[in-house]
Amino acid sequence: MKRAASILLFCLIILGVLPKIAIAETNKKPQNTLFFGVAPQKSASEMAKTWTPFLNYLSKKASCEIHFKTATNVTTFEERVASGEYDIAYLNPHFYVRPESSDYKVFAKEKDVSLKGIIIVRKESPYQKLKDLDGKIIVFPSPSAFAATLLPLAHFEKEGISVNLKFVGSHESVYRSVEKELYPAGGTIMKAIEQADPSISKQLRVLWTSPSYTSHPIAAHKRVPKEVFLRLKAVMLSMDKDPEGMALLKDIGFKGIVEANDSAYDDIRKLNIKIPEAKE
Repeated sequence: MKRAASILLFCLIILGVLPKIAIAETNKKPQNTLFFGVAPQKSASEMAKTWTPFLNYLSKKASCEIHFKTATNVTTFEERVASGEYDIAYLNPHFYVRPESSDYKVFAKEKDVSLKGIIIVRKESPYQKLKDLDGKIIVFPSPSAFAATLLPLAHFEKEGISVNLKFVGSHESVYRSVEKELYPAGGTIMKAIEQADPSISKQLRVLWTSPSYTSHPIAAHKRVPKEVFLRLKAVMLSMDKDPEGMALLKDIGFKGIVEANDSAYDDIRKLNIKIPEAKE
């Protein structure tokens, strides 16, 4: 009887422990796998359609396995950057220069592009200048979106224009909200409008454009081995010289990718812009 009880106890221990071990092993990321985080601009499914072929190309050429990742909204994406969830990140330049991103170092950025914030309205809107928006509710992607939120708000403050803020999580939600007349105006970036469905973008016009700043960095987490991100960088920098690579760059809205270093973002550090509270 004692022997039977001992055998039963042993079996229960094995059955209880082994599944946990199996789950732990399943969740463990293979050594040669990288998670590439992209700041949300559209729905995750739409972004995956354009970014996955680009990342598959990088995987093949750089001899590593790269997986696309994003988040449902900008705030969540930045929380994941701060926690180091992504190995490589394409992120907001203002968030890059903040302490939360100190584990990441830029090594590349989009070619021939500067970052500008814009305020959009519907084409037939009566608003002709920013002052016309005084007292109105303006929609933005998130409190920390550099070009889409922080640059317009800094200009509103400078000009003495008071607006009420509504945050909707992504650039796509901004331009759709304005197009559907849910809000009179929104803050976003030109690339988001250029990549929007033409049936939507043709209903919109740009009311205001900010000065230019250094565009989104592509940065590697400090845990990524140097030889890995150097291989990755070499492939990225040469993509616009390869017809297949160039086609994939166009799919994500890039003309090419160039080398970048940390000092390139000093123009953004000098602004010292404050992030508004996310009050609804």
